[in-house]
Amino acid sequence: MARGSWPDSEWAQQALKLPLRISEEADVEMAEAVRWYEEHLLGLGGEFLAAVDAAVARIEANPQIGSWTPGVDDEDIRRIFGRRFSCHVV
Repeated sequence: MARGSWPDSEWAQQALKLPLRISEEADVEMAEAVRWYEEHLLGLGGEFLAAVDAAVARIEANPQIGSWTPGVDDEDIRRIFGRRFSCHVV
């Protein structure tokens, strides 16, 4: 579909949409963190997972949010910090 046929805001959103990748290492690290929080307080692991899901949704909605990741040359890879839990999502 040609750019001229899309409303400008929709075209911009599509142009900025980057693929979301979750590495196996990150998935394992998240599962370990969920277990750790759950062992310390019943239900806290689920709250942590919900916070990570919310951060991922924010990244999907606006891929340019966050700061560049130190030591990573790819400027498309950003990180945002969790609001409640001391972690960041890259």
